[in-house]
Amino acid sequence: YGPPVCLDTTEPLSSTSPRRLVMAQDTGSAIVGAVRAVYFWGWGDRVQFTELSPDGRITRAVDLDVPGGPMMHDFSFTDDHVVLYDQPVTFDLDVVMASAAGDPTASPFPYRWNPDHPCRLGVFDRGGDGSDLTWFEVDPCYVYHPMNAYDDGDRIVLDVVRHASTMRTDPSGPFESNPRLDRWILDRAGGKVVQTTTDDHPQEFPRIDERLAGRLHRYGYAPVDTTRSAATAEFDGVARFDLATGDVATRACGPGCTTSEFVFVPDSPDAPED
Repeated sequence: YGPPVCLDTTEPLSSTSPRRLVMAQDTGSAIVGAVRAVYFWGWGDRVQFTELSPDGRITRAVDLDVPGGPMMHDFSFTDDHVVLYDQPVTFDLDVVMASAAGDPTASPFPYRWNPDHPCRLGVFDRGGDGSDLTWFEVDPCYVYHPMNAYDDGDRIVLDVVRHASTMRTDPSGPFESNPRLDRWILDRAGGKVVQTTTDDHPQEFPRIDERLAGRLHRYGYAPVDTTRSAATAEFDGVARFDLATGDVATRACGPGCTTSEFVFVPDSPDAPED
């Protein structure tokens, strides 16, 4: 996270100005300028879901009540639903004030693990106004990056990279535990989520063939620690997960090589998934 920024603009689809102090989020080289930052339209107890047209204009905005100031890093969608990740990492004003006062031991992130905050998934209709938002409890954990999600009748299938915790013992970042690939099956009719581990290689930044985003996929890919030997994940290769058969194929990239987030590029527009 970067410096405090005074924001004076208008909210999406309205003339209302937030006129508030926000914390800039460094986006690396993605955005250039005096303040290299992006702004997420959510404030404390409110999250806003927006849809954009192909030309980049916001066409719809849905406000959702999510108490406690959780850090929502990502979300999932299917053809018919949106899934929110409300997890036990919340905004901590004490951390912000310590950092602003120049405390060299203060975390660079204004969030901390909060065991008193629930861990749950919120589901609402993708084309609705959010009034049907329904919550489903899951075991305490943190998901930075889901792989994909899709509808299966009354169920939603989610493939996610699960961290046992984050910003609990190491407030400076995510890798205090080796993240793994899980499959969560959310039963909307039964009101529960069944959680199983697909693969225990330490991994992050999962990808699929994005032509299948929000729909049934068979294969997934991720940077992984092929040795499983590091105390914290050090990605030295890539893995392919066949989610139909359970087969996991890994390839190490060799000494001195490190893998990180990548994109999937199909051979051609009509090429098969893998």
